[in-house]
Amino acid sequence: MTKETLAKQAIKALGSIYRYQKHFGYFSPKQAFKPFDAMITPILCYSAEIWGFQYAECIERVHINYCKRLCGLNKHV
Repeated sequence: MTKETLAKQAIKALGSIYRYQKHFGYFSPKQAFKPFDAMITPILCYSAEIWGFQYAECIERVHINYCKRLCGLNKHV
């Protein structure tokens, strides 16, 4: 339950990165992961010491979808 909540909050925070990119132009892949690491990773890793030993597909899905959007791929790829 907690992992799904964190994933939903991270998806909301991704919207701010997308708005920032739209306003200031798109970044190179190296630059695009800096805001992700600064804004999204802390949300996804919150209390990871408790649930971190389990595989969390919902957490991985956030990162995969960001990478797909960064590469310009369809989300069904």
